[in-house]
Formats: sequence, structure tokens, C-alpha cells
Amino acid sequence: MTSQSFNSNGLSQKLRGLWFLESFIDVLDDGSVVYMMGEGATGYIHYTDDNWMTVQIMGSDRQPYDTGIMTGGSDQQLIQAAATYFAYAGRYETNDTAQTVTHYLDYCLIPNWIGSSQLRYAQFSENDTRLSLTTDPMTFNGVVHKPELNWRRQSA
Repeated sequence: MTSQSFNSNGLSQKLRGLWFLESFIDVLDDGSVVYMMGEGATGYIHYTDDNWMTVQIMGSDRQPYDTGIMTGGSDQQLIQAAATYFAYAGRYETNDTAQTVTHYLDYCLIPNWIGSSQLRYAQFSENDTRLSLTTDPMTFNGVVHKPELNWRRQSA
């Protein structure tokens, strides 16, 4: 990470605060849209003043465990819980010219992502109250995917 990215101006300033998830979609190369965690997925992303971030996303179809303790579910319930929740946290830096934010993952539900960096393209709308974060297109099984997370700024 470069220290010049940790500044109080530009993209970093616009990102700061709490954003609520409006949609988590995957736009396929044929134009069709897949809701990655269901149409009613909820969550938030929080960018702090000192360049830390966290994101929590919960699918719309989460089922309760048999008991109310953390490990109280059956094997299938534990698998379903992990499949319908996504989270990571760490530092972030911005690039004002490219309008990108890079997340540096210290913690992540997906163990393979810990220590990785995740580049996102940021686009604001509606007087900076809406934020769209996208990735570079990715190809899986011959199909091009473009994930898009759309957020709404927490109102004061």
C-alpha cells in the first residue's frame, strides 16, 4: 500500500461512512442478471476515517439452527449458514485518478482470501448517496461475469 493513498480528499473522503446494501448482482455476458445472495440480501460496508473497512452481506434465505448456539446447527445447517453469509475486513486505499478502492483483507469468511487485495471500481450517483462497486470481468466455465454491489449511504 502506498501512503499517498491515505488522504482526506477525493474518493477516500466520499467513501467514508456507512453504506447499506441495495443489491448484489452478477451481470453475465448475455446481459442476464443473477442475484448472488437472493433479491432480498442485506448488509453494509463501512469505511472509516483512518482507512479501515468492513463488509457484511447476508443472504435473504438464511435458516435458523436447531439450537441458538454458534455451533448448534447440523452439518447441513452450518454449510447453509456459510453459503448465505459473506464478510471481510482490513485496510483500504483509493486511487482518485482511476476511481478505484482496494481492500486489503486481514479477515475473511473465505480463508483463501486472507492476505489478498480486492480491487473495486467506484461510481457514485444521486449526489453521492448511491455507490456502485464493481470488479474487472471474470470468466468461469466460459461465461463472463461482472459482479456489482450497489449501496445506499446511511442518512444522517
